[in-house]
Amino acid sequence: MTKNKETRSALFTVRDGEDALIRLIFIFYSILGGILLHERILEGRTWSAAFSVMLEHGGEALTWATSLTLTIEGVMIMFSRLQDHRDRRKRRFEEARTEGKAEGKAEGKAEGITQGRAEGKAEGITQGRAEGKAEGITQGRAEGKTEIYKEIAEWNNRRLAAQARNEPFTEPLPEPPDTTH
Repeated sequence: MTKNKETRSALFTVRDGEDALIRLIFIFYSILGGILLHERILEGRTWSAAFSVMLEHGGEALTWATSLTLTIEGVMIMFSRLQDHRDRRKRRFEEARTEGKAEGKAEGKAEGITQGRAEGKAEGITQGRAEGKAEGITQGRAEGKTEIYKEIAEWNNRRLAAQARNEPFTEPLPEPPDTTH
């Protein structure tokens, strides 16, 4: 069984709930205000008669406000999930591109060394070694950073899993590799 590296956020947080309630109240009072103004201005009723009609339709206004709020929240959740999907997809593409670039570079280095030896050009070999060493050091540092970040992320996942199970977690934080030679 493989671990899922990507975690999902909650569909509906407390903050989302507060925003939805504010949105519901705003829509409800907007509908009530629309009914009141319609009855007063377009139908020519007195303010008390318009207010009375508004109260009669209060239940319907609440139903419409609730329906609109749920529709809006549903659309917002769908867009949030779409953005999460796009972010995960972009991250996977970047990882694949980095991996492919590293493989291509390694193959290119090997081909360069083989070609240099075949041609017997001492200058090419010397230059190739210097460039390869410099690129190797740079690439090694980058891979070392990636590896330690990966180890820390895995350690944190184990820590969170133990915390979720209410178990003690005593595993120490991974140490960075020794860079002294």
